[in-house]
Amino acid sequence: MMLQIETGRLYLRPLTINDLPNYHSLITNDDNIMQALLPEFAVSIEEAEYRLNHHIQQWEKYQFGIGE
Repeated sequence: MMLQIETGRLYLRPLTINDLPNYHSLITNDDNIMQALLPEFAVSIEEAEYRLNHHIQQWEKYQFGIGE
């Protein structure tokens, strides 16, 4: 069961692989996120895909995880 929460101003849902372009853009264009994740590296689209798949697998296995 996919948990989704929706209000007039907010829509929360689990991540999917279709979120990859936005996920990659978010983590590479925000200096604060880059400092927390990998301060010495640029995150390639392949690295972002690996991380996103890991987060998706955490949701599928444990029904919780990070929702970057």
